[in-house]
Amino acid sequence: MNELQEARQILMEKMSEVSRTIVFISSSHEETVSFKEYFAIKDFNIKSFKDPIEAFYWIKNNTTDLIICDVDLPNISGISLLRKVRLHKKISDIPFILTSSSVILYIPDARKAKANDLYQKPLDYDKLYK
Repeated sequence: MNELQEARQILMEKMSEVSRTIVFISSSHEETVSFKEYFAIKDFNIKSFKDPIEAFYWIKNNTTDLIICDVDLPNISGISLLRKVRLHKKISDIPFILTSSSVILYIPDARKAKANDLYQKPLDYDKLYK
């Protein structure tokens, strides 16, 4: 089992626990709406943000089980946000998935920043859920 598969398994175990709050960060309104619709049906609490800085402050002050974040965002990139999260002791162990339409370009940076996974956009919600 490779590193990403192990991370996925740990992530799925965490997601099956009682509190299931996902922070979804994307500048695309359509993507946010479809994500919320899919995961709300699965009984997840979804908190969405367009601004990664606003998301960071919310994550620091609230319980979050998973962060899914687009790489290309206004103000700072998803990778920069991931680095900030990993440096903050209280929230550093929250599973963090990056998304991009150009996954291959970001694999080295995602690994270096300690992303749990990197998904190709458009997102396949069934694959993400499993």
